[in-house]
Amino acid sequence: MFEYQFKNGEMIATGGEKVFHPPLELPEWKYSEDSRVFVVYVYNEGEEKSDVVVEADFSPCIIKGWKIYHMEKVKISEGGMINDRRAVFSIKGLEGKEKQRIDILVKGPPGKVKVELR
Repeated sequence: MFEYQFKNGEMIATGGEKVFHPPLELPEWKYSEDSRVFVVYVYNEGEEKSDVVVEADFSPCIIKGWKIYHMEKVKISEGGMINDRRAVFSIKGLEGKEKQRIDILVKGPPGKVKVELR
């Protein structure tokens, strides 16, 4: 997971030394100074198909938007609506060596974001 924050009119990487420039294709959201974008990549390193559940808790921030790049495989199974603090995404049939990406826009003060894969 990578985190980006909107500051002085541009999106900058935050939260770690292995975080680079924001992806070129971020959604066309209205960003404010307390906006942050979390880019979650889920990658199947094995050869077998697998199902993955991504649980994300953004408290005390609230979700202001999300973008799922492959709606045929990735579904929201819990939360994830505007002004929610939590979202659960289900990925069905993730092929070997396949990667899925989910972008989540949140608004609010910095806090401890918790993302778990099951």
